[in-house]
Order: sequence, then C-alpha cells, then structure tokens
Amino acid sequence: LKDASIFAISWGTAVYEVVNALRPMKNLNIDVVQMIGAVGSGDPLIDGPELARMLADTLGGRYRYLHAPLIVENVEVQQALLNEQRISETLQLARKADIALVGIGSVEPSISSLTRAGYIDEQELATIRQSGAVGDICARQFDIGGEVLEIELNHRVVGIDIESLKKIKCVIGVAGGMLKALAILGALRGGIIDVLVTDEEAAQEVL
Repeated sequence: LKDASIFAISWGTAVYEVVNALRPMKNLNIDVVQMIGAVGSGDPLIDGPELARMLADTLGGRYRYLHAPLIVENVEVQQALLNEQRISETLQLARKADIALVGIGSVEPSISSLTRAGYIDEQELATIRQSGAVGDICARQFDIGGEVLEIELNHRVVGIDIESLKKIKCVIGVAGGMLKALAILGALRGGIIDVLVTDEEAAQEVL
C-alpha cells in the first residue's frame, strides 16, 4: 500500500480477523471502500461498514460506505439501487481499487454465512448447491471451476461483480478449514483471487 491507494473490502469473520490483526499505520493517505452492501443483522463487527471504518482507522485513511443491503428482493430493486448515484459512484471507486480483501463463503449448511445472516434459508441453500455452487465471493455463487452461476440469487446482489473484481490488481482471499476447501478451489480455478490466506487443513484438502 502507498499514498492514494484504494483498498476495497467485503465482509465476514475471516476478513474481520485480518483487519483486527493489522497494526495501526497513521500515515497512509488511502481510501477504503465497501464494495458490497451491508448484511445489517448479526454481529456488526463483521459487516462491511464497520470493517471499512476499522481498516481506514488502522491505516490512517478515509472510508466510503455502500449504502445498500447485500441482497435485495428481486432484480428490479437491484437495478434501481445500482443506478442510484451514490451507490454507483461507490462501486465505480471500488472497481478502481489497487487491492481488495474478500472472504470466501461456502455452501456447507453448517458454515454458510448467507444462511447465518438470514438472507437464505436451508432449503434455498440446498437448491443453490444442486445448481452446482461450491462457494461465493462477494455473495456471488460460483461452481468448482470458478464460473459464476446463472442463478436468481446472483442477480439480487448489490455490490461489485466478479468480472470487475478480477480486474483489480491484487485480490486477497481469506478462508480456512476443511469445509471451505471446495470453495477455495473454485475461487483459485476461476482466477478470482490472486493471493490466498488460509490454514494447513484447508490447503491440504485443496491439494
């Protein structure tokens, strides 16, 4: 990171742990931007707005919120929000990021962050799994080859799309544990992330 860098951030427990582990640096003139909508329920510490603020405070920069929910009711609402000026400007800034920090979600029922956040129930999760999904990044579901699925849920997400994410110079994915292995493998095969932060258990399973 250097002055005038743009740092985009998603949400989740793993992302929180990375942000929380960083040591204060009060001399970086950077912009931290929330690149997906907020969960709005559960633990606020792992939600996008709080993580953006924490990261900016730690690195001595400014933060930019994405004032929208992560997943909305239908594609019409999604498109209306994406066309809203403030949201559009925030996502344009996110697309220009020099570095992005993302969690890698799983479709395993016991660790599904979207289920835990109340966005989908177990029946919807089962349907998503049947469609071939192994995981998600920025709430976009992908298969074992890293291809984003043409499913209804992916068209209700308010946030950066995977193709735009791939164009960011350095995307750091954070996930650990054996149950995350398939999701990690899909993200790697799809070239969605450039750097992987994981643990030995997940790495061995991926290999």
